[in-house]
Amino acid sequence: MNPSRRRFLAGAASCGLVLGCSYTAKDGRPKGNPFTLGVASGDPDASSVVLWTRLAPDPFDDRLLDEPVAVRWRIAADREMRQIVGEGEAIARAERAHAIHVEARGLEADTTYFYRFDTGPFQSRLGRTRTLPAPGSRLDSLRFASACCQNLGDGYFTAYRDMVARDPQFIVHTGDYIYENVWNTVRPVPVEEAVSLSDYRLLYAAYRQDADLQLAHARHPWFLIPDDHEVVNDWGPKHHIPARGGPVVPIGQFAARKRAALRAYLEHMPFRLSTKLVDGGLKLYDRARVGDLVGMSLLDVRQYRDVPVCNETRPLDFVPCDAADDPARSLLGQRQEAWLLDGLGASDTLWDALVQATLMAPFDRRAGPEVAYEADGWDSYPANRQRILDRVRTRGLDNVVSLAGNIHAFYAGRVNANPGDPDSEPALVEFIASSISASRGDDERYADVTGRPAENPSMRFFDNRYSGYLWCDVNRDRWRTEMRAVKDVSVPQAEVFTLAAFEVPRGSRSIQPCP
Repeated sequence: MNPSRRRFLAGAASCGLVLGCSYTAKDGRPKGNPFTLGVASGDPDASSVVLWTRLAPDPFDDRLLDEPVAVRWRIAADREMRQIVGEGEAIARAERAHAIHVEARGLEADTTYFYRFDTGPFQSRLGRTRTLPAPGSRLDSLRFASACCQNLGDGYFTAYRDMVARDPQFIVHTGDYIYENVWNTVRPVPVEEAVSLSDYRLLYAAYRQDADLQLAHARHPWFLIPDDHEVVNDWGPKHHIPARGGPVVPIGQFAARKRAALRAYLEHMPFRLSTKLVDGGLKLYDRARVGDLVGMSLLDVRQYRDVPVCNETRPLDFVPCDAADDPARSLLGQRQEAWLLDGLGASDTLWDALVQATLMAPFDRRAGPEVAYEADGWDSYPANRQRILDRVRTRGLDNVVSLAGNIHAFYAGRVNANPGDPDSEPALVEFIASSISASRGDDERYADVTGRPAENPSMRFFDNRYSGYLWCDVNRDRWRTEMRAVKDVSVPQAEVFTLAAFEVPRGSRSIQPCP
């Protein structure tokens, strides 16, 4: 047993976690509280929502329950669970880690519901969820949160407590729900480096012991897309770029690790399995339409991307070369890219949101005359980016907003119709959430980036000094984004404040700071 895991299990043994101690009996059935990972809902539409839980009587023991377990679910129109609108029984099976994904159907649009699971004498906590307004129905306002990059070892997930207090209609997560290895030790992490299915399951179980994260899942429906650390640093279908000088593993070994990681991700997220499991694979890109106000394209920038180029001497960044401009290269892959281009703007909503993992605008990582871009980002796939921007322009879309994460910093800016020409008209605006807790670099990074704005002319705001999330308040006249910052993620329940706020007036493609 590695030292990190030993420390974690010792802490768990003290019963000082969210739901207390539990155990598994010899017959494999839950004899203690099996709902230690909480409840969650996700992938809502106007008439249905996914309800999730996973039975884990001891979340820190690698052993699973041995037998299938019947779990009852109910969804109601009232908190007291008297006005039942749906109920049934699901079977939690060992091959799916005893996870339950229920599609509660036949619900009313734009309505709040309450739900609960039970098995034997045990009952889960009460969950609350909400359906979306019907597609095309008039919607005057929408409030939601966007978050990413939560690292258990780096700190506390305090931002979620602030989200819940603000009561969003849903939460969007743009990736790095877990980190596969240990960066820092503010809080103990059960594995040093996740490789096996058991390792990844243990990480999710540990993350779900955070009280603020559990509460956010229990109170609000989520939309989720992955980034890299759900698997391993900077990965694609047939490659990965090791972080911090780690070794490149053989492709066969990496493929097995990727399968294990994605399986654990699917098991622990409130996903609609009827649409996510396709042709034996995991199709994570999707769309959501929120009334006539916001259409969201949720993108998967990992599973279909081409291998980075021009980065032979510096794996994490590259100096532009001809290979990067190959029009056949895609970050999204041909099928997903065609799906996006075909549907972009087709929802006929006032606003279109591209929900994806990372910065779209060019971003020069190196001070001075030489330009160096991140090998893992959109700059490595300029033809794919240009095709998206061309479609925005040819369809006359004036209200496109990109919401992303990954860079562990708050960012606001625009993406020009020709990204290489800072004088070309803007095509869309983008906002990036800082991390929920993952380390963000130091004051040197802040001074470097903010000290050379001319090298990144698309940027309007950058601050890596705080973790936090984006609060999006959208109406028919403007899109307002607040950057909610946590003062210190190494301290439980630290202060959360508005670091900056910006508005995008409808039809302007411009960002205006709010006083």
